[in-house]
Amino acid sequence: MYKKTEHQLTFVDDFFLPFGGKLNKENRWVRLAEMIPWWMAEEKYAKSFKKKFKGEKGLFCQNRS
Repeated sequence: MYKKTEHQLTFVDDFFLPFGGKLNKENRWVRLAEMIPWWMAEEKYAKSFKKKFKGEKGLFCQNRS
């Protein structure tokens, strides 16, 4: 099951790195990722799932409700 969220992807300020590092704002891949309209990609991705879902929600989805 997929649950759409608003502004799901954030990069430089809110990105969690398990070893405590930070993303470099000058990195070309970070700058490119900030230019991509991720909300449009998420809309298209969300449409690939069925509207109705039978069965139990995933554990991750249950904790976020």
